[in-house]
Order: sequence, then structure tokens, then C-alpha cells
Amino acid sequence: LFKCQGIGNRIYRRQIDAKMVVLGVGPERVTDMIAHIRKKNLVPCLVTYRGGYYVATSRSDMMDYISRLDYTISDLTRQLEDLCNIKEAARKQCKERFGT
Repeated sequence: LFKCQGIGNRIYRRQIDAKMVVLGVGPERVTDMIAHIRKKNLVPCLVTYRGGYYVATSRSDMMDYISRLDYTISDLTRQLEDLCNIKEAARKQCKERFGT
């Protein structure tokens, strides 16, 4: 991943998976490994973009990435709120139909 400097040199996830499967590492484990690398900042400024990973080479790259993360967090928060509302509606329906 260190070699993937700049968006034009990104490595796609399918390429990583293909290389790792030869070593006996499945896609689920690759996901865990990449998450670990990102959480522990083992590859500074590693960002994801359209199915690939690259090392940001400018402040602009990082700010774009942070903006995408903000959008993702906002979207996931809305989805979580929707799921909580669906769960509460299901509880209410269950109580109304089957009692306490």
C-alpha cells in the first residue's frame, strides 16, 4: 500500500483479494487486515476511493476523503434512526396483536 501514492496509483480491492487468496487469505480476513491498518494508522493518509486504496499526497486529497467520511457517517446515522423506528413499530405491533 505504501507504493500506492496518489489517486492515479490506487490499488483496487479486487487486486488485493486476488494477491491474498494465493497466500490463503480470504476476503473477510483482508477486510479485517485493512481495517486494522487504517485504525492503527500503519499507513499514514491511507484513503479509500471507488473500490480502491491509495496514500493521499495532498491536503486536498485528505479533505475530500474526510468529507466523504462525513457523508457516510450522516447516511449511516439516518439508517440507524430508521431501524430504531422500525424496531419500535414492530414492538408496538407485537404488543397490540399478541399482548404483553
